Amino acid sequence: MKKFAIAIIGLLTVFVLSCSNSPQGEAYMIKMRLKQGDSFNHNTKMNMDMSMAIPGQPIDMKIGMDASVKFDVAEPAGENKALKLTYTNMNMKMDMGNKMPTSVNMDSIMNKTTKRIIGKSVVLELSPKNEITAVKGFDSVLINSETDIATQKMMEEMFSKEQMNSLFSTMFSMYPDKPVKIGESWTAKAKVNISSMDMVINYKYKLVGVKNGIADIDLDGLIDGKGKMKQGAVAIDVNMKGSQKGMLTIKLDDGYMQNGSYKMDVKAEMDMMGQKIPMTIKGDYILSNK
Repeated sequence: MKKFAIAIIGLLTVFVLSCSNSPQGEAYMIKMRLKQGDSFNHNTKMNMDMSMAIPGQPIDMKIGMDASVKFDVAEPAGENKALKLTYTNMNMKMDMGNKMPTSVNMDSIMNKTTKRIIGKSVVLELSPKNEITAVKGFDSVLINSETDIATQKMMEEMFSKEQMNSLFSTMFSMYPDKPVKIGESWTAKAKVNISSMDMVINYKYKLVGVKNGIADIDLDGLIDGKGKMKQGAVAIDVNMKGSQKGMLTIKLDDGYMQNGSYKMDVKAEMDMMGQKIPMTIKGDYILSNK
């Protein structure tokens, strides 16, 4: 009888401890309102270091970006929401050290193209699962735009469905599909393109706190698998492992992101004609609603 009592006490202890570690309290619905007529802004500041250990010709590259867009919620497209996206700012910079000829100014070349998209708009169709399913209105971006074929191609890629999903996947994927309590987690998957490299990120989000109507969400992304690095018409296989870790904040009454930050740390290996080339990518991202 004594052994039976001890066993019962042990089971009760485990039960109590497990309950104390489980999500507690009120469940919050964290969802973008996306009411027709709403507008919100999104700014991304990124600084990235890339290194490629090419035998006899190692490459170290620094890339910076400061991009701002305005979203206006338009008339719905069936079950999908419609968001008018307008670029309000775009600055890019690149430093390859002595690997770049002194006569070539990459900052000037990139910004000459990106400046042409300032004030231009397209319409994104957003599914109930917050996936961008279509980008419409790109033809209007090229109206009265004196651009060569190469620049037009670059602009098409910048406004493509794949690139839009890549740019805003972290922002749109962070919403759970049901109310969540503090301490509760949910997952999402996103395909992104980082410096011409396609990769899949498996996200785990966790609601860590709510204060004054603002939800704090922990971001823990896992990068593990194969990707592709595009160089013109050539796609190079890349094996990669890495992480994205940070914190995001969302205003509960409308569901729009307020700010956030995260760090990316990736180790990769490119396969170029049978030769294995190690690569590292480290990035710092700061997000805001400015």
